[in-house]
Amino acid sequence: MAEQRNADRTATEIRVEYRTVGSFLSDYALNLSKGGMFIHSENPLPVGASVRLVFHLPGLPFMFDLSGRVRWVQAEALDEEHPCGMGVEFVQVDERVRRRLEAHVQKLKDEVPESLREPPARPRVEVLRAAGDPGARRAQTQIGKALPPGKKP
Repeated sequence: MAEQRNADRTATEIRVEYRTVGSFLSDYALNLSKGGMFIHSENPLPVGASVRLVFHLPGLPFMFDLSGRVRWVQAEALDEEHPCGMGVEFVQVDERVRRRLEAHVQKLKDEVPESLREPPARPRVEVLRAAGDPGARRAQTQIGKALPPGKKP
């Protein structure tokens, strides 16, 4: 999925209760922005589903009760950093609430040491096939990016 985020977001782990037609569910949000959140769920709702989200942010004396819409779904976990779940966009949010969310996200980001703000480069593997031999292949790995063909680490 192409990156389409319009707002800063930060990693967090907050309990979220959400309601949709005929269901009341509870899972954890793994990241948050002023515009939405990613909810880890073994059974994500379908894209387009409307939800009512209820959650509490640490340090704030009140609960958030917001409407949302599922924008995208990760049906199966890719790895530990990309679990199954759904991206939920907040809809019809009062500007005062949006500012509170944005301030909380910024506070969380400011609390993270600089060295931990960006994830380390992850290995990338490029599989190359020899011309004329569809069965032959080799993989080259370098931290952060794939090596160009013919380059050795």
